[in-house]
Amino acid sequence: MSIKTIRCSLCTDEATRKFFWEEMVAYTLLVNALFRAVAEDDKFKEWQTKGFVPDESLKKMIESFKKHSNSKKLPGRFYNSAARMTQYVYKSWFSLQRQRYFRMLGKKRWLDIVKQDYDLEKTTDFSSENICARAQEILEESGSQPVESNNRKPRRKSAKSSNSLLGELLTQFESTSDTLVQRAIIHLLKNNLQVSNEPEDPEKLKLQLESKQIEIERLEEQLKSCFPKGRDPTGERFAAILLDAVSLPNGDDADSIAEALSEWRQQKPINFFNTLPYPVLWGSADEFIWSTEPRSSSTNPEPSVETSSKKRKSKKKKKSVSDKICFRFSRLRSFVFKVQCDRRQLPVFRQFLADYQANASAPKEEHFSSSLFTLRSAQLIWQKDTNKRKEKKSDKSQSHTPDQPWATHRLYLHCTIDTHFLTAEGTEAVREQIKHKVANSLKEQDKVSDQEVEPLELTEGQKGRLKAKQTQLTRLENPHPPRPSKPNYQGDPLITVGVSLSRQVPLTVCVIDLRTGNVLENQTTKRLLTIHGIKAKRGKRSALQLRLEHWRLVNKLNLRRQRNLLQRKEEQKHDQYRENNDESNLGIYMERLLANRLVRLAIKSNAGSIAVPNLKHIREIIESDIRAKAKHKFPQKKELQDQYAKQLRASFHRWSYSRLVQFIQECATSQGIPVVSGQQLKQGSLQQKAVEVAMSAHRLPAL
Repeated sequence: MSIKTIRCSLCTDEATRKFFWEEMVAYTLLVNALFRAVAEDDKFKEWQTKGFVPDESLKKMIESFKKHSNSKKLPGRFYNSAARMTQYVYKSWFSLQRQRYFRMLGKKRWLDIVKQDYDLEKTTDFSSENICARAQEILEESGSQPVESNNRKPRRKSAKSSNSLLGELLTQFESTSDTLVQRAIIHLLKNNLQVSNEPEDPEKLKLQLESKQIEIERLEEQLKSCFPKGRDPTGERFAAILLDAVSLPNGDDADSIAEALSEWRQQKPINFFNTLPYPVLWGSADEFIWSTEPRSSSTNPEPSVETSSKKRKSKKKKKSVSDKICFRFSRLRSFVFKVQCDRRQLPVFRQFLADYQANASAPKEEHFSSSLFTLRSAQLIWQKDTNKRKEKKSDKSQSHTPDQPWATHRLYLHCTIDTHFLTAEGTEAVREQIKHKVANSLKEQDKVSDQEVEPLELTEGQKGRLKAKQTQLTRLENPHPPRPSKPNYQGDPLITVGVSLSRQVPLTVCVIDLRTGNVLENQTTKRLLTIHGIKAKRGKRSALQLRLEHWRLVNKLNLRRQRNLLQRKEEQKHDQYRENNDESNLGIYMERLLANRLVRLAIKSNAGSIAVPNLKHIREIIESDIRAKAKHKFPQKKELQDQYAKQLRASFHRWSYSRLVQFIQECATSQGIPVVSGQQLKQGSLQQKAVEVAMSAHRLPAL
């Protein structure tokens, strides 16, 4: 399944916006109350072990909140959404805490073992050659060995991931008493699971140990975090934090004030709560009623003589516009929303409309299965309106006031779709998968008719599930609305495109033949963005300027970021800073352009996959390295450490790597190219890093 999220803004009247804002604020307060109730429940530890909160417990909590005199009555969908939102947040929180706990244990094991090298070195007299030879044997015994290839540094091809190999080495160290094996394992741990013949640098090792210790301390601090805090749409929590800040002790003792302020910051984080209401969740396409509305033809006055020629030219270019797409919620039918989206997303919303109209106009026995609807789920979200609209004098007579939150914010609908349902071939493939799955679950009962179900010795729930599966099988045979045909992309599975990321340029790409490990093609960011085929100049711009037009966006983005960093501080001092999305929009455009060129290269090379670096925990790793470098450079000088870390942090966060990888995944998925992730090396050239990402992503066995 290939899931994608698209969004559209919603146009509706002021009364509807006011209703949904007030209801969603009350809904957010209910979600916050559920967060607290789950954390204070006696079964919290049991739920944390299981990793989820049961539906029955949440239903009881919601029923108790409904009986409370101060609770506001909400639509039924809002209560269902509150339960699902609580489950999603706590499931994610349980998973994060579990991952942090085991990561902390693993890093502590690594640190304790590496620190033992000092004691082992004093009690043994093994040479570095013996240690490296034994380390090489350990790698070969574990199914991982370095392989020479094409004048590159030795790389490790392994049928195991680096995490599983690391766990094996830690366990082997703890279970053996052979000091040579122990020192060889420590050598591998210190050199990123590789054999290094270079002499050990004490300063580099000290920095590595400090970085690991900082990672452990940060994880321990994160594990102390309480239950999810929720949002603050009414501003009550923000006011409480300010009251706590005002009530700090007064006096001449600067140390006591600083200590109290530090304690307050630990208890009350400076990054205050999100003030927007929580999104309301809709779980299926059955809860939407889609329709169309004709566009009203505006009657313009007679054009003047001066502008008549311009009007005629624009009239020739004007195209016929289709009707507006609208929808209502099945349980809130009195509220109508008009969809406003761009032309890339318009065909998808037209498909939503076609799916609904096909089912609504057909008899009940001819309905097709809801599992084939393009729309899978949706969220109703409030966001601040950032459009710079100039208010006209005539707008002063309007009934709403601009200070109201439903006037300064806009409603958006985030729709989750399965991209397979956008094509006829993808829909047929999913239909066959679902039919096979349902038929296997029915086993011998798939041929039982509705009349034969009643005599069976089954409970009412089992009979209901059996009938539902039989109905689903019948509806899967019914025809669905026609969808565009697009042949599935078939690339060579033994050719892949490896991607490496760096601070200097966004990415470097290598096309690799997995049979031999040879690099078939290597392209930098500049070459990817170069427009080939332009040989003649256009206007005042030469052919070279036209070919490098997109590459100049990288330099333009760098200059704009540097200028904003320098100007922002001065503008904030004089209260002249205003938030601007120009830099972010330019970055998004450039990253989408890079993703498109990368996928185009993969199709041209007949690649079967694209390998991107694994960015999991990248922020924690970078932050720990930055703090360790600052602490090593300026020991016992906290202020200088913070300044140096700030400079390093700004250089590391120059590119939005996660967003770039997300755009690559979206563009590749739309073309039917799978995207896999691998580990990127810390040392080596950008080409070597791209090759290692591709090799580790496919986890090839040792040659």
